[in-house]
Amino acid sequence: QTLVKCFNDAMNKTTTIENGNNNLNHLNTFNNGNNTNKILPIRLLLQFVDHLEKQIFLTYEGSALLDYQPPKPSVLFFRTNRKVCTDWFARMRQPLLAASMASNSSSDVLRHGLKRLLDLKLIIQKAAGVGVGIVGSTGGLGAGTNTAAADQINRANRTRDIEMALLWIMNVLCTLGEGDVIEGLESWMKNIMHRLRFREGCREVHFAPWIGAIAQQTKGQYERASKQYRHILETEDLNLLEPAGVELMVNQLTKCYGKLGDWESMEKWTESLKNLRSKYSNNPYLMQQLSSEVDINYINALAKFDLGDLRSAQSFINRVPRGNVRDLLRPSRCLVQSETEMLRAMLEEDPSSNEFKDGLNLAKNVLFDYTSVISEEPLQEYSQYLVQLRCVKFVEGAANKKQVKIKDLIPENVLLDPSIHDIGLWNKILRVVKYGISKGVCNKEDYQTISNQMAKLSRRQHNYKLAERTVSKSENENVVSSEFEKVKLSFAQSYKTDAVGKLWVLIQNNMESLKANSIRDPTQEHIGNKMFRKIAKWCHQEKEILDMHHLKSIIPQLSAGEESFKDHSKAFDHLSGYCLKQSIEMCNLDEKSLLEYGKWCHRQGRNTIDSEGHFDLEESEVGAIRNILEQDEDYVRVLNKEEKIKVLKDLRQMFGTILDKSIQDTDNVDSEFVKGISNICSWISSSNANSSASSNNTNLIEELRVVCNNIKRRALSSYSLSAKNYFAFLSFTSDRTGDNINVTLRLLRLLVKYGRLLEGSLNEGFTTTPSAPWKNILPQIFSRTGHPDPFVQKHVQDLIVNIGVESPHLVVYPVIVGINTSTESQQKKIFETILDKLKVHHPQYISEVSVLIGEFTRITLLWEEKWLMELQVLLPEISQRLRKFKDESRRVQEMSRLSYQEKIEMIQDKYNVIMKPSMVQLERLVSSTSGTPETPHEKWFQDNFASSINKALESFRVIQDPLNGEDRINIWKDLYNEIRKQSNFQQLKLEEISPELAKTRSSIISMPGLQEDEVTANVSASTSKRGSRVITIQSFEPEVVVLPTKTKPKKISLVGSDGKKYTYLLKGKEDSHLDERIMQFLDIINHILQSDKQTRTKGWRARNYAVIPLSQRSGLIQWARNSTPLFTVYKQWQKRSRNKQQMSGRNKAEGYYKPTDQFYAKLIPSLKDRGIVFNLMNRKEWPTDITKRVFLQLVKETPRWILSKELWCSSSSTAEWWSKIQSYNRSVAVMSMVGYIIGLGDRHLDNILMDFTTGEVIHIDYNVCFEKGLKLRVPEKVPFRMTQNMQEALGLTGVEGMFRNGCEKVITVMRRSKETLLTLLEAFVYDPLVDWTADKDDDMERNLMELNVCLNLITSRIREMESDLNQRSEYFVKEFEELNKMFKNLASGKEELREKQGAVAQMAKNIEQSRKQYQSVLDNGEENRLKKEHDALISEQKQLSIDRESYQKRLEAVKLDAVNIQDKYDNVLNTVRGPLQSIIEQETRQNKKDDTMNDLLRLLESYRKVVLQLPKEYSKMNTIGDWIQSLNDIMNSHIKANIESCAKKLATNFKVNNEAKKQSAEEKINEIQKQIIETEAERASQNQQLQKLNTDALMNDMEALKHTIMLKIGFKPEEKNIRVSASQEQNFLRFETSALGYLSNRFIINQNQNEGLISYEEMNDRIEEVLKVLITMQEIWAPASPTISNDIGSDLLFYARRMFGDLKATLGE
Repeated sequence: QTLVKCFNDAMNKTTTIENGNNNLNHLNTFNNGNNTNKILPIRLLLQFVDHLEKQIFLTYEGSALLDYQPPKPSVLFFRTNRKVCTDWFARMRQPLLAASMASNSSSDVLRHGLKRLLDLKLIIQKAAGVGVGIVGSTGGLGAGTNTAAADQINRANRTRDIEMALLWIMNVLCTLGEGDVIEGLESWMKNIMHRLRFREGCREVHFAPWIGAIAQQTKGQYERASKQYRHILETEDLNLLEPAGVELMVNQLTKCYGKLGDWESMEKWTESLKNLRSKYSNNPYLMQQLSSEVDINYINALAKFDLGDLRSAQSFINRVPRGNVRDLLRPSRCLVQSETEMLRAMLEEDPSSNEFKDGLNLAKNVLFDYTSVISEEPLQEYSQYLVQLRCVKFVEGAANKKQVKIKDLIPENVLLDPSIHDIGLWNKILRVVKYGISKGVCNKEDYQTISNQMAKLSRRQHNYKLAERTVSKSENENVVSSEFEKVKLSFAQSYKTDAVGKLWVLIQNNMESLKANSIRDPTQEHIGNKMFRKIAKWCHQEKEILDMHHLKSIIPQLSAGEESFKDHSKAFDHLSGYCLKQSIEMCNLDEKSLLEYGKWCHRQGRNTIDSEGHFDLEESEVGAIRNILEQDEDYVRVLNKEEKIKVLKDLRQMFGTILDKSIQDTDNVDSEFVKGISNICSWISSSNANSSASSNNTNLIEELRVVCNNIKRRALSSYSLSAKNYFAFLSFTSDRTGDNINVTLRLLRLLVKYGRLLEGSLNEGFTTTPSAPWKNILPQIFSRTGHPDPFVQKHVQDLIVNIGVESPHLVVYPVIVGINTSTESQQKKIFETILDKLKVHHPQYISEVSVLIGEFTRITLLWEEKWLMELQVLLPEISQRLRKFKDESRRVQEMSRLSYQEKIEMIQDKYNVIMKPSMVQLERLVSSTSGTPETPHEKWFQDNFASSINKALESFRVIQDPLNGEDRINIWKDLYNEIRKQSNFQQLKLEEISPELAKTRSSIISMPGLQEDEVTANVSASTSKRGSRVITIQSFEPEVVVLPTKTKPKKISLVGSDGKKYTYLLKGKEDSHLDERIMQFLDIINHILQSDKQTRTKGWRARNYAVIPLSQRSGLIQWARNSTPLFTVYKQWQKRSRNKQQMSGRNKAEGYYKPTDQFYAKLIPSLKDRGIVFNLMNRKEWPTDITKRVFLQLVKETPRWILSKELWCSSSSTAEWWSKIQSYNRSVAVMSMVGYIIGLGDRHLDNILMDFTTGEVIHIDYNVCFEKGLKLRVPEKVPFRMTQNMQEALGLTGVEGMFRNGCEKVITVMRRSKETLLTLLEAFVYDPLVDWTADKDDDMERNLMELNVCLNLITSRIREMESDLNQRSEYFVKEFEELNKMFKNLASGKEELREKQGAVAQMAKNIEQSRKQYQSVLDNGEENRLKKEHDALISEQKQLSIDRESYQKRLEAVKLDAVNIQDKYDNVLNTVRGPLQSIIEQETRQNKKDDTMNDLLRLLESYRKVVLQLPKEYSKMNTIGDWIQSLNDIMNSHIKANIESCAKKLATNFKVNNEAKKQSAEEKINEIQKQIIETEAERASQNQQLQKLNTDALMNDMEALKHTIMLKIGFKPEEKNIRVSASQEQNFLRFETSALGYLSNRFIINQNQNEGLISYEEMNDRIEEVLKVLITMQEIWAPASPTISNDIGSDLLFYARRMFGDLKATLGE
């Protein structure tokens, strides 16, 4: 009733708020009661408006999560008036924002402020370029106008509205410390103001210049913020700024100085503020803003109190008026009032006075009323009020001389974090403690502790002046600590070299006292260790900046080692190690020093030895090797200078890589070393015959071995020392999880890589190390159980056993799974050894876990589910095989030469062969479900389906109708339908499927998958008692839910010993080992994020879940509570959209479309318009512009707010909504970066879950990782998923701000821990529990079965053709021998042909020489020499004619041989023409595109690659061995037939071409003779005219004559008008190239590219080779049994004929 009354009172003032009056005085008149009644109504009103807006949205839009079904009239009403409602809330946003500020409700400010900015953004986008309705300063939507003046006013109003909303949001974000959001808003505002482009006259408006300053203030950097605030106020024209912004800067600047306690700067600022008011006296409104809300007298009182002038402080505080209790709507003023009254009380000398009591009561009451309405707001917002209340209580106790403790103010051992702690609060606490000291209730040590913490916090927040003041106040208390803080402050201010020098001097000056007081004063000892560690850290991190020249005069260690170091960085590394060593010597129990020194040693070892085990030898080590060699007489006597240099170089390289060899094979180190030395020192082996020389060689080798061992010890000394310090660090029981992970991973890597070489250090360390630090890397330890080195194996097993003894739940599960699934006997033996050792300590636990795993495996896939899944896969396969059998059966029945019984036998054989793979799988399935039933459910299965299964299997084995396969497939279809119909369970009783689990009560098994901080397995071997924090399995829920998906996963619930229910998912048919490893990877990342300073404060984590593999194909997965797939959210929105369309009558369709259906529905018409036929397999052919346009259309049709609205609707308040937004940003940032690092793909909406109770995203199904997505049919190239809905849910700023900064933080932290993460991922490769090749093995088995089917079919086909082939085999051999002789005769003429070719070439040379001589005659004018040249040409032509006649005779002989070969070949073809014709007709009837033999030969090619890998016994037993060679030889014989054709064609073409050339040459000779006679007659009769002939014309004529002669005898002319012979020549060469190309496909022929004709010699060699193969084939066929089919010869010859025909068609007749 009270709430209703308060709410009614608040609602009575709704009109006032709606009018948009921002004057907060109106809000002060709500009630005249106490403070609570003045704040509570406003908050109730804000909550009411938020729920009202949410309810209206749910009515017209709905939600995927909330089961809300409003009445249909309401739905229609609000859908119709949706815009009216939206506009009303937009008008209300500004007054709601004012009310939120008045009630100090930060979440409401953020909610309404961000919505207000979003509304203004939409208005700006609409108003771009035109005058439209805009939001004025009062929050109303004004009418649009097109005038320039009105547009300018509207722009000014928009700017004012944006800045006001931004100002209030920034104020709240500053209080909450949300610097990331401020940065995002700054980026967002730059974009908005760029669009607005607001200018007032010629002056540029300075929009919100204070954003950068308030961002620094949010980070606690008050000095930088105050400097920027003051710079803006004193240099900018304040008339151009928003007055509210000026007021903000004035108040924030005053607040910064007050938090810093910088009263000197405050005094200067007060004077500057007076000057500003004088400067802007003509602007009364601005002058009003240039005044601080804090009374100046209160500021002066605080200043005097801190300075110790209490009298002046009291004088100032008395001038401050008492607070007005009615002004309670400004909580910040309440806080100032409380602080004022507390200071007033602290200045009262008499605690019993009424002034003191009234002051403290008022200080408390003014905050009690306000803090009483704290609900779900962030506690950080109220921390300043709660601290103030603690301070008031402390002052009250101190004044009354009560014993107060410092823990009443602050927690013990608190560590100040610069990202969350406020220096102002600690300054106040320090002031109160100082008051307690004055009253004698506090000691100075407390003040010193807080002062040191404040100095450190101030330095880390870059408030250096405050840090200096704080240190200077406490320097008299503890000189060393104060000086140390001063040095760190100097280093922080970039005086790095001076800081290092001062710190070194400070340590040296106080070294004796530090050592002397190391036992008596732990604080001094701690400071000494910290100082040494600090120098080491600075030298390591800043070694490139530090001034070596300056520091070496201060630090002797730098100058002493200067000559031995090649550069300054190594010198500083040496100094860093020296300091860490000194720190340990000062106190060897300091875990931080041990850790840092171990890191330093490991870093030195890594610098010495690279990743491959190589390292450089020192000069002294090289000198030792040289001295040993020079003492050897053979080395000095036998080798020269160059050989000696080479030996030394090889030994240096060998000794620098000896680590690798010793690691790989520890048993043969000595033999490998001796062998290596002998190979390098060659004179050793040559002199071994001499006994004395052999003795000298042995001494040489032993001396070199000593040097080598010393080198190894030196190279690994850093690693050995690192391991020693790491083990010492692990001996401390600390909570440094991140460091423990890094240390244990490094030690495991040293064990694996250098185990034998570090045997001493590692033996001692692994024997004494506690097991607790190793639990986090247990999967990595398991991955090394199969290491080949027994030393490594022993320590790995001991580690696992030690962990298993303390925490059996971590070890027993993977060990039992490894035993059940390991395929290697050695690995299985290792797991059995571990389990046997654990049974000694936990026999009952192991027994119960074994039963649990067995039962889980049983119910993962029930028998009926196995049958349904297998039949679902087998039915299409069986159907396909039956179709294949039907074709084979029809073919056999059409073979008339077979008897009926033979046909039946052959058909049955073919059926057995074709159906064998399916039969094997069915028999395996029957075998797995035909055993003795162990559960009622298994018995039910056998009772209902066993007879049907056996009947179906027996019917399937025996063939009935060869041409009808439907009856056999229907048997299994009927069985499938029968099982599916009777086993469509949605729930199962656990007692029926697993009685063992159902009767479980009070088990000692720990709850699977709980983290170590959730469960402590402390199971005793004798008593089996559970520890206080143990959560064990109490019982199982009686019902098991079966999810309706393909693999039928089971949802099972376990009741823990704590009474809570734990839900898991039993999933089969998938390997969950990869998910388990990824979950462990995410868990380690969470530890890293929690241990890093940047990410540990706000709950940065990757949401993961437990995965427990049960076998290679099943696993137990922890149920992600309160999670919803994003696809469900999208699908529900789609259904609601369809329902809205149906209600409006625009669409009658029901249901929803799949995203792929929507995509193709738009894509296919677009492709059709472009003339592209849609083909899903040819995505690369789809134009990018079309796919992009379709995508953008779908984006436009899908609203951006689906996910963001669900987050809002699922929140009960704005505080919860803001918490979810922050959690969502952090979660998405973490998983985006983690997914990018591991190459995570397949991020569809079903694989991303959302926990709407927290706002976190949960990723599932990690099968597509490590960049597998790039290899998909549609490659996934995006680094992570960020769609418009995910981006909208990030908030107003989108990816800017929280998300971007979060991604940068996460990737930075991961980069710093890259060694740890890479080591984690490396274990994936060696994990013996994960069989990465399981799927490949299954594929290989299936492929071999299919291959066996094909081979058996080929065998059957050969049996069918056996008889005909046997009858023709003798005839083939005889004819092939004749063909072989003809080919030899044809090849015998190749030498003579080549000789004639050379003669033609020589003639060409002679003609060319004659042409040159003729040209010379023309040039010299010697006409008498022309006739002589002409006579010589005639003589040469005659000789050419004789040679050509001889050549023609030889060609005729070759032609005759070719004709004989053709006749023989025709006889062969005529003999087999009948069988060939029958095969052609048979193929035509079957209407097949490819002939049978072509398929046969392709199978042969595939089989040839496999048969070479099969055992020899298999080849001998199989009948294929006989015919595989025969088919291969026949295939090669086809090539010989083609070679014959090629040779005949070549000979014919060559003859034709030479005949034509000869005839053309004779005709040309006659023509030349005729021309010569005519020329002589004309010259005799016209001698005078001959002398006047032009020499150039005569030369052209003779040149044309020469070209004509060259054309006729076969040379190419330059002119284009005569090309007949050239074309023939080109045809000839093209034919030759084609023949050679075909020949090279089967044989390797090295064609001579310089010759124009084919190499007959090579061709003949290949022909002889082919004939030898054919003869061998005949020898195989001759003794064959009569049962061989006759058809094989017909088929093969038909194939040969077809190949020859194809070749002829290709080359042309």
